[in-house]
Amino acid sequence: MAEVEALIKKAETSDKEEDQAYRQETGYGIPEDLKFKQERLEKIQKAKKALEERELTLNPDKPIDDKKQISFADPDARIMGKNSTGYQYCYNSQISVDSDR
Repeated sequence: MAEVEALIKKAETSDKEEDQAYRQETGYGIPEDLKFKQERLEKIQKAKKALEERELTLNPDKPIDDKKQISFADPDARIMGKNSTGYQYCYNSQISVDSDR
């Protein structure tokens, strides 16, 4: 009987300590550091889906190369080769000329 009472007292003390530590929180919320990770994961999943859709449109019968990337800021930009500043997301400008004019 004394052992049961000691366990109940220990549980009550633990509950009070948790109430003090967590105050108004229910224990069912996501901690702030995990919220950031969850948002980052969602952003990565969105970029992955955009990359897969782009590659399916541009190269429908080819598997996606592991080195393919997509910019979070500008999905239309492509990664361009190494120069003095390294790799960057850029555009490769194209121009056409009509010789009749």
